[in-house]
Amino acid sequence: MSFDINDLADYAHLVGLTLTNDVPGTYLHVQTFALQVHLMAARDFPFAMAGMVHVANEMTVLRPVGVAEKVTLSSSATNMAPHRSGLTLDLVGEARVGDELVWRGTSTYLVKGASMPSDGAAEAGSPEAETLAALRLRCSNGLSGGPRPTWVVGMRLLLAT
Repeated sequence: MSFDINDLADYAHLVGLTLTNDVPGTYLHVQTFALQVHLMAARDFPFAMAGMVHVANEMTVLRPVGVAEKVTLSSSATNMAPHRSGLTLDLVGEARVGDELVWRGTSTYLVKGASMPSDGAAEAGSPEAETLAALRLRCSNGLSGGPRPTWVVGMRLLLAT
């Protein structure tokens, strides 16, 4: 994706930042959040988005991203873990310039009342195996023609139009 300087200026004004030649890390978070919502709203995402509770954010700017750079954004679900109220999972957003990872953000969500798959190895085709496979969903944008989500579930590739 290319950055729209007017959108960046509006964002900087809204949050009280000075517009510079570098993209704010929080702006990259806002951009990947749209991908995370798209991921959580997918039919084969294992949990209902309504009712998930956002509990934490962490962002790392690995290097400044210039407003003139082309960035590829992606989001994936990972790190399912037990919690006293259900389970948590992380939605990880990444920004890359070429092959270089320049920004990474993790949003942790609580899925109330959900439980972890059994401790035994999940059998192929079981609900546990399908849940774990669904958490490998990945959404990306950044193709030169503009945003175009791509979903990967296991080895199955679907292009969303």
